[in-house]
Amino acid sequence: MALLIAGLGVMYLVAKIRWVDRQVHYAIEWSLRKWARVEGLDFIQLLSLAGDFGVSEMAVQADDWLAGKSLSEPAIDDEGLLVLGIQRRDGSYIGMPAAETIVNAEDVVILYGRSAQFAELDVRCVGDEDNQRHDPACGLKAEVCGKALK
Repeated sequence: MALLIAGLGVMYLVAKIRWVDRQVHYAIEWSLRKWARVEGLDFIQLLSLAGDFGVSEMAVQADDWLAGKSLSEPAIDDEGLLVLGIQRRDGSYIGMPAAETIVNAEDVVILYGRSAQFAELDVRCVGDEDNQRHDPACGLKAEVCGKALK
């Protein structure tokens, strides 16, 4: 029993050495490439989350501009945003939803795009013509919707 405990202790110490960790990492990577069909992706690089791009969640309330509409109606993609998924109230998840997918109240919409647009979408009022972006010159403020920028 002492020999087993000592062996486990030595394995733990060896695993903590950075050089050994790197070698094991390379060996696993090589093995996966050779014998498995597993693709490892760097999602930060894939989504270009550098600069002003990011991923954000937007909770949809019953009185929000997006509630009860399909994704094609507000044409979010025309604004340079991509809907990655919708988390439903019942716990189900719709990944890469189709344009005809209806967004319900209490859904959480996961978006990818420029970070500055996330806050703008979250304070958009119901009834904005064609759901266009807020025009700062028109004087429409977030307080009109009863919301504040996060």
